[in-house]
Amino acid sequence: MPLQSLADPSPSPSPVPVPLHAQQLTLSVAQDNQLQRIRAAYLRAQLRSDVSWYDVNEPGEVAGRLTEDTLGMAEGLGEKLGQGITQAATFLTGYIVAFAVNP
Repeated sequence: MPLQSLADPSPSPSPVPVPLHAQQLTLSVAQDNQLQRIRAAYLRAQLRSDVSWYDVNEPGEVAGRLTEDTLGMAEGLGEKLGQGITQAATFLTGYIVAFAVNP
């Protein structure tokens, strides 16, 4: 019997990536929606600001600040929030299993 036939060529796939991909997709869509609302509200606030603000600041400062701020928010809303939810769920599941196995 050759050694190659002893190895299982097709291991069963893990079901874990399916919920993780669903969580990532859901948070990505929610992040995009929130950032669109934040950008629109920021633009409305800038358009209502005093005209003298534009005299004091540089012309590209509004766009630069908006981009910089929303990139930071995107990082926090998307990836970091997902990691926090996953870690909290892992922590709670660990405690539940620990108390269920060893009462």
